[in-house]
This record gives sequence, structure tokens and C-alpha cells, in this order.
Amino acid sequence: MKRYQEMVDLFECANAVFLKHDKALFANQVSERTLCGALMLHIHDIIACDRKFAGYHADVEYNRNKGAIKTIRKTIEGSDFEIIPINCDLIVHSRGEIVEQDNLIAIEMKKSTATSANKEKDKERLVALTKDSFDGVWFFDGKDLPKHVCRYILGVYYEINYRRKSILVEYYRKGCMIESRIVDLCTVGMPAEFASASAAVREIYEDIENYIMSLGDDITQTSLKFYTAFRKSSNFVCAEVFTDHVILHLKLDPKKFPFEKGFSRDVTKIGHYGTGNVELRIKTISDFEKAKPFIRRAYDEN
Repeated sequence: MKRYQEMVDLFECANAVFLKHDKALFANQVSERTLCGALMLHIHDIIACDRKFAGYHADVEYNRNKGAIKTIRKTIEGSDFEIIPINCDLIVHSRGEIVEQDNLIAIEMKKSTATSANKEKDKERLVALTKDSFDGVWFFDGKDLPKHVCRYILGVYYEINYRRKSILVEYYRKGCMIESRIVDLCTVGMPAEFASASAAVREIYEDIENYIMSLGDDITQTSLKFYTAFRKSSNFVCAEVFTDHVILHLKLDPKKFPFEKGFSRDVTKIGHYGTGNVELRIKTISDFEKAKPFIRRAYDEN
């Protein structure tokens, strides 16, 4: 069963690549349909090389449910309701083939200049799509898909404000909006703590970033809320930037690693952001030079 946090990670990874590599689309203030198409390609690239998403697809404006028009059941007043055809901007789903969990992510995209009524309709759709039941009576029995669409694990409302150069992102789960944040397009691609880091640490981080990206054309870089991930089919290095040092987590076997006090440690049983249980603390250029063969090894082994 796919989990909510997995869906958030998938969306945020794709969105980070989208914002970094498709900046020209925002600069040219293109339509929501064009933006959805570009984001869809990045989601596709991630799920296509991750086995746990085998059988799932990213589709723009997909409006079919077992061959019929996709619909939701919308409550009007009290017990009254109406059946409404839907045409969600972007979805990740199995096209009805994986009954256990057909629907993963539903994304509704709007420009900030849209009317309040249209924005609310998108949000209402995400509430309906992420509920476990379309009417409070039907619940998944492990065998049959629902008559009206529901059971999306994650709903995302994505509102682009070209004037302010920002994006409002809201997350929906089980019929409720549970998180809201603003993405500043002017700082996209920068680690969260980059602004407070010393000039020397910024330079070291940039050298680390350039070195990792030079290892192969199959690497993608994703800036998340607390760290930056470098991945092939999965993360092999995750980086955190602090005021006076950079922390790297490498996806290597701790049992086969030559740990050095003050430079590296096993964090298998220690909570940390990102992927990888071998932690390196980089304070100087010489630390970075010492880290290079281990970074290369993490790339080669993943």
C-alpha cells in the first residue's frame, strides 16, 4: 500500500526538478495546461525508474473511470447531492489496473488571477477526491473500484502568482487540507540554509554540487525543504548546509565503511534528514577532497 509521505516525496521531487529546469515557462507566463504537461513529464521520469511505482502513470486531464466519464459525488445541502463530471488537471494513477490502490496523486493548478469561485471549485474537488468514500457509505472492500472517484492518497492545489513570483502549494489528505506553504520562485534550487551559511561554506557546497553532478548524466538534483537530494534511480547523496559546515549522507553500507572520528559516523540508529546512513561532515576543502572517493563510491553502488 502506497503511503502519504511517499506521495509527498514524489511530488516534491518532481516539482523541484520542474521549477529548476523549466524556469523559462514561468518567465514566459505560460498557461496552466503547458505547466501541467511539463510537470507531468518530470513525474513520469521518476515513476518510470522506480519499481514501487510499476503500473502507475502520470496523465494530464484524464477523465475516464473504467471507460466511463470520471465523476465525483458532491454534497449540496444536508443529504442532497449531485453527480459532477471531473477533469482533473494532472493525476498519478494506475488507470484502473491496480485495484488495491488505483489513485495516488491529484493536482489542480490555477493562476492567481483566476476567480475565487474557480479556485474554490478546484479545492472542493481535491477534498472529494482524497476522501476514503465518495458518499460516507461505500468503503473499499479490496475487490471493486468505487462508482465515483475517491481514495487519492494526496491532493495538491498549485496556484501560480506570476506578479509575486511565487507558488501557493496546499496538500489535501482524507478530505482535508492539512498543509499550506509558499514557494518563492526567486530562491528555487537553493538549499534552505544557504543564505545563512558563511561564504567559505557556500563555496564548498557549490564545489560539492558541481562534483556530484559531473559524475554522470543520469543524476538529478532535488532541493527539498531541509536538504538537497542527488539521485539516479534513488537518492545516493543528500546534503544539508549549515553556517560553518556541510553534512552529507551517503547511501553506503556502514559495515564496510572506514569511519574517522570528527569526519564520518554511522547514523543508522540516529534520526536524520535524507537518505543514507553514512554521514560526512565537511568543513574545509581538504575534507571535501577526502570525501570525493566516498561520494564516487555511493554513485557507483546505487
